[in-house]
Amino acid sequence: MVRKISPKSRLVLPLTLLVAATILVFGWNRLSVAPAPDVPGDPATPSSEGSPGRQVYYGPHNSVAVQPFVAAPGSGGGAEAFGFAAAVVHTLSRVPGLLVTARTSSFFFPDGSAPPRVIGERLHVTHLLTGEMRIDADGSRLDATLWATRKGERIWTRTFNAPASGLPEMRDELVDAVVDTVPASGSVARPPEADVEAAAWLPYLRGLYFGDQLGGADPEAAIEAFRKALAEQQDFAPAWAGIAEAWLSPTWPRGSDGPDPERARTAIESALQANPASAEALGLLAHLRHSVDWDFPGAAETAQQAVELAPNDPGLMNIAGRALFTMGDFGKAESLLEETIKRDPLNLGNRLSLGLLQEFSGHYDDALTTYRIVLGLNSEIPGAHAFRARIKVIQDKGESALRESEQESNPFWKDYSSILALTALGRRDEAQPKLDRMMEQHGQDAAYQVAELLAFRGDIDGSFEWLDRAYRQRDAGMSELKGNYFLANLRDDARWPELLEKLRLPLD
Repeated sequence: MVRKISPKSRLVLPLTLLVAATILVFGWNRLSVAPAPDVPGDPATPSSEGSPGRQVYYGPHNSVAVQPFVAAPGSGGGAEAFGFAAAVVHTLSRVPGLLVTARTSSFFFPDGSAPPRVIGERLHVTHLLTGEMRIDADGSRLDATLWATRKGERIWTRTFNAPASGLPEMRDELVDAVVDTVPASGSVARPPEADVEAAAWLPYLRGLYFGDQLGGADPEAAIEAFRKALAEQQDFAPAWAGIAEAWLSPTWPRGSDGPDPERARTAIESALQANPASAEALGLLAHLRHSVDWDFPGAAETAQQAVELAPNDPGLMNIAGRALFTMGDFGKAESLLEETIKRDPLNLGNRLSLGLLQEFSGHYDDALTTYRIVLGLNSEIPGAHAFRARIKVIQDKGESALRESEQESNPFWKDYSSILALTALGRRDEAQPKLDRMMEQHGQDAAYQVAELLAFRGDIDGSFEWLDRAYRQRDAGMSELKGNYFLANLRDDARWPELLEKLRLPLD
């Protein structure tokens, strides 16, 4: 689920949606495998490799990541092997006391792309699970290895065999082997998995592959595969959730049938009819309520229900964090996003969301550090320098903000942040042509940013006009009103509480 951001992407990043059995994320370009930056607050352990004294953090002892499994040479079945690994991640993430890396990060590393020590360092995990599968009409065989990443050594290598109908049991046997080895904190048993008809299992695994942007990235093929699974088992809630996720995928080609939120909603309803306690379906429903319906209180309530059902799922934590962010509950939102990043360290969208939340919370130095880490992972990420410039404007460091904006690679964000910096420095005449150009070129996709700039310049009426335009255009930025420093000039105006009430947001 490696993400791309459009040149006109808003400051409010699209909601990352990573739900248990299936994944929807709006991905960034792949990161190069480069040394990860130091992360403040992460306890470090000495590494015997690299420069003398270099500190490397491999994560807590209960942490584990799963690489995508590969098909045995000459066996075919690569999609099924990939999907099986995804199903293992889903089940492991339901084990209380384990810290399981999200597929968004762990599937970034295909088999053999890097040594276990390097992967452990990048993902901050002490255990890594790899596997090679052979699936045919006679049955399935998995050769799995659990690694200790700090030493780069095998803890065990085991072979798991199952008849053609026994893949769910093979999954459970593998998960039990991992749980017996990795020192989980706590002793609460994991919740049981849904019963799956044997004939539904293989098409379901193919659906997971095609629905994953690090896998097949073909939402139409994913829907077809999930429908084949449902033909064998109509009440298979994860397959219905997979169809909903596919209808929301950003990977549909131009001119195709998707994305289609309403078809996704119908599939979510079917998933919840099959299993009212489906955390995956509730997470998707919370996403729709937040990004499509603009039912922000409903989104926050539904997302928290999903997290209660699957408290270790990083995607659901992210959905709940974003919803609480919109409602102005910054403390809970920040805690959830921080937990998400522990489980999904290479997902830069989560880190950018955390930095924005830290800004809105007034934790400016923390936000600057978060953005520095993002740039350390990918120096060309759109918007990160602009976001740092925002904070320096707030800190009354106009010259530093202007220098920061000059480093921004994205033209839109470069203009946006330079307008803020020039305004803060009193150089409004230099900023005006940039603002005029933004209004002309981006009036249809960045009305919220224009409203921010006008409010900061003291044009209250103009800002409210552009906020009204953003509302009519369903601009995602409208979910980030509360706590925004650059809209502070609007809060004494009678139109401000009216706007919050229209959006069903708590009054300041």
